[in-house]
Amino acid sequence: MSSVLEYRLTGGAANADPDASLGGDTSSEKLSATALNNLFDNVLPTDIESGAHVSYRAIELLNNGDATAKHIEFYFVDTTNAESIVAVWLDTTGTQTIADDETEPTGASGNWTTPLVGSKLSLDDLAAAAGHRLWIRRTVDQSADNLNDDLAELHTWAS
Repeated sequence: MSSVLEYRLTGGAANADPDASLGGDTSSEKLSATALNNLFDNVLPTDIESGAHVSYRAIELLNNGDATAKHIEFYFVDTTNAESIVAVWLDTTGTQTIADDETEPTGASGNWTTPLVGSKLSLDDLAAAAGHRLWIRRTVDQSADNLNDDLAELHTWAS
């Protein structure tokens, strides 16, 4: 076999609710697809009445194969909607849990990045059964209209 990279939810060993993917133990449940609307809930007009709506989710990039994943790169695609901005932070401790989806993880402030196809985030190699804890931040601007065209996706490449 080879390395097999999977996006897993967090929030407990059996958590299947993306809204509860707020850190802590890695779930046995995979993220249902790479589109960010499978990780974040819908933003309602009342959510942005008093300003931009910022929310956070933690996912585990897990090597579920039997070989080391090398030269791992993480990036977003289809981030064309300027009213919804996504960013990522690699949490090297991988253990924290946040109280709610509007609480920024400890240590993340000032360390967010938005890796795109031309500027991928390089990650350390992952041995079999090892993982990287990634925090995803989504900021929806107060002026946002209905974001049915918000198609941002997570992507990972490894050799």
